[in-house]
Amino acid sequence: MFYNELNEVYEVIIKMISDISKDNELDNNVETIIRNIKNSKKGDFLLFSEGFLHGFDALSWDYETDINIAINQDSIFIEKIKEQCKEYGVFCGFGYYEKVDEDIYCSYMIVNDKGKIINNYRRISIGWKKYWLTTSEYKEGTELLPFQIQDFKATTIVCGDLWDDNTKKMLIEKIDKEDLDFIIWPNHLDYKEDEWKKEMSNDYAKRTKGVKVPTFLINDISETSPGGAAVFLDGKMLAISKTLKADILIFEIESDN
Repeated sequence: MFYNELNEVYEVIIKMISDISKDNELDNNVETIIRNIKNSKKGDFLLFSEGFLHGFDALSWDYETDINIAINQDSIFIEKIKEQCKEYGVFCGFGYYEKVDEDIYCSYMIVNDKGKIINNYRRISIGWKKYWLTTSEYKEGTELLPFQIQDFKATTIVCGDLWDDNTKKMLIEKIDKEDLDFIIWPNHLDYKEDEWKKEMSNDYAKRTKGVKVPTFLINDISETSPGGAAVFLDGKMLAISKTLKADILIFEIESDN
């Protein structure tokens, strides 16, 4: 629940959307995002997976090819999502491959309910790319970037970021310093269906030990990944969704204010 200065109540629902993402089919992937936006209520916060807009395996690791696959923040594909967020009054987070001048990043964007970009995080860890093949133009970010939605503050980490000890330490320090309320953790995970719940309830839950705010993991459905979503808190799994079919895991954070 959110309360403004007049003590009016705002309900903001976190919706972790595990849906189909197809490699290099941006039109279809944008339509999937827009369909979910249209099916949501005003004020909802929709979260999609790492690389969702492009499909995680969209890149070829040939620079001359990939620089034409990556897109700028003002791409028509992103503009379509921004327009729908504004029209339906929802917040939306999604992963994509970002082009910045001559460089390529694995990025995660947050668009607010006014259709404005309020956060664009660039993955810090190198596991998104075949680094033994790539050139120096495939880059990583260097910092965590907190953002605010209504009365809540949050930040994004992507997939392998939390498995890096230095980045995890930086995250825990950022939670304390910025008084963060939750963490967004988009992934692309190729586990088999019978491995999914076991991995989430064991290794992934344990890795969130010390992260003392809810952490939202979102996976996509692709030819190799089963989808799914989960919520963690300080080493424990609080919730988990189904796999192998589109599903939405809903979680509500209550304000202490």
